[in-house]
Amino acid sequence: MPAQHGHTLLGLLVTLALAAVLVMLSAPGFSDLAHKARLDSATDRLHAAVRHARHAAVTRGRAVVIAATDKAWHKGWMIFVDANGDGRRQPGEERLATAAALPTSITAATNAGIGGALHYQPSGATRRPGGSLQMGTLSLCQRTPAGRLRATRSMIVNAAGRARIESAAASAC
Repeated sequence: MPAQHGHTLLGLLVTLALAAVLVMLSAPGFSDLAHKARLDSATDRLHAAVRHARHAAVTRGRAVVIAATDKAWHKGWMIFVDANGDGRRQPGEERLATAAALPTSITAATNAGIGGALHYQPSGATRRPGGSLQMGTLSLCQRTPAGRLRATRSMIVNAAGRARIESAAASAC
């Protein structure tokens, strides 16, 4: 009788058990990766919108505002041409873009420098409707369902209107 080559049932069960343990150990890592990707995506969306508003102001030679929905950035935002320079959208002022709310696990916090809107001038600099300098920090914070802080990113807008992204401390939220 020729020798049989194959696998035993016991060997198959041990292999499946090891595979199950490896999958269970890697699951939290994938979960954290997914949460980080969600925060990075939200940060990129907001950063791209701010760059769009600045670019629109420069190319159109007109004041452009990016304003948070209900003064809460995590609820979304709107970009519009501010024809009369008052910082609020009036009927007839061109709407350039709108954005939906960010994922519910992400909240936003701003300092007084940014508040609920960024006002870009034709030069690309940020100035409030009264002409005063506008610069500051907008932080996006991701929280667990239990309220624990997962991660934070800050968008810092300088005096020239340029925005950059940095990792931030939990105190930003």
